[in-house]
Amino acid sequence: MITFEDMRKPNEIPSVTELTWRIKDLLEGNFSGIAVAGEVSQPTLSRNGHLYFTLKDDGAQIACVIWKSTVQRMRGELQHGQQIHVRGDVAVYAPSGRYQIIVKGIEQAGEGALQAAFERLKAKLEAEGLFSAERKRPLPAFPKVIGVVTSQTGAAFQDIRSTLERRYPLARVLLYHAAVQGVGAAGEISKGIAWFSQDPPPADVLIVGRGGGSLEDLWPFNEEVVARALAACPVPVVSAVGHETDFSISDFVADVRAATPTQAAVLVSPDVQDLQFQLDGMSTAAERAVRRRIDSGNDTIRKMVKTHALLAIRDQMQLSHERIQRFQERLRSALRQQTTSSREIIDRGKRTLLPGLRLRLMQHREERNKLQRSLLPAQRLLLNTEKERLSLVSRSAEPLVRSRFQRDYNRWQQLHYRLGAVNPTEPLERGFTRILQQEKWIRSRKDLDVSQPVTIEWKDGNSTR
Repeated sequence: MITFEDMRKPNEIPSVTELTWRIKDLLEGNFSGIAVAGEVSQPTLSRNGHLYFTLKDDGAQIACVIWKSTVQRMRGELQHGQQIHVRGDVAVYAPSGRYQIIVKGIEQAGEGALQAAFERLKAKLEAEGLFSAERKRPLPAFPKVIGVVTSQTGAAFQDIRSTLERRYPLARVLLYHAAVQGVGAAGEISKGIAWFSQDPPPADVLIVGRGGGSLEDLWPFNEEVVARALAACPVPVVSAVGHETDFSISDFVADVRAATPTQAAVLVSPDVQDLQFQLDGMSTAAERAVRRRIDSGNDTIRKMVKTHALLAIRDQMQLSHERIQRFQERLRSALRQQTTSSREIIDRGKRTLLPGLRLRLMQHREERNKLQRSLLPAQRLLLNTEKERLSLVSRSAEPLVRSRFQRDYNRWQQLHYRLGAVNPTEPLERGFTRILQQEKWIRSRKDLDVSQPVTIEWKDGNSTR
């Protein structure tokens, strides 16, 4: 031990490094393989995969680190505010002069600490109104898709699935597998609830839960992160955690609490047998009602047939029918007379008009023939004159057209030769290549940028280097 008297001897005063290493040897030699309980605060995963957090209680706090190799063996994630037990070694980090616990194992805290944390969180969430009855939503009567967040290998899911298959096989069951026990279970459960909270929701109703167990086993359903996820879920949620006597924070936040996972399946699904019974009863009742209406209508008709008023109406209808028949017969007779009279008029017209029309038609034909005979010689003479004039014009125009064509053809050949001389692709046809850079032809070495890619062009393609 260094005393104040020793400080008078300069050779006996240690440096900061020497003192720190003495403390390091003292702590690390006496505090290895220790266990300590506390609350997780601000867990942070570094880029290199190490997990850093603070373990605290009402009186003190200590830094903790979980190396990457240990983190990879953990199931799930640590949550802020979680009550845990850690096992590990105390280590001193000399450059900063601070000590921390190198954590090698994590477990949930004991029942007493968990119960206290349960009461604190319950009071907090209740004060925020997360337990209020106004927030509770009714369950859908006939869900098409039923979501479940639980362990795929647990008995709870098997009970839920078998119950739904028996009661309501019309619905599709959608499972999100999550650990329901252990340190990282709360994070997995909250992620499952968040997956069912997407827009649009993939399910019409959601069951969240697991089978029975100790308070430590059921603790993930008492974590604040799970409660917040349930409160934010847009679809009705049934909490089914443990047995009938077990209560969790999830039970208070969810829309409906089920005593067991099996009861949760019963709550979210109608029984097809009950539906069949109801349908049969409704069908029978409808059939009876229809029969009663038919019988009542038949009675009414039979009574009406025997009444004096209906007999009077029948006699009146008979008289009206006879009157209509007489009117139809008179109408047919008038139509026959009118038709006969019209035919006689037409026959008289044919006998008196047709001879005059025939005579008039013959006169028109004779006049037309006379006109054709008088005009035909003049038309022929005019046609021959036009043919001779057209032939003369054709013979005189042919040399002019041939001369004009030859002059244009010679001019086209001259232009073809001139274009061939200045054609930029003509050297490529003779086996030369062209260098392009940024779509520009590099004509000189000074125009070439050696840091940029170049394109070599041949007559049959190009390549970029």
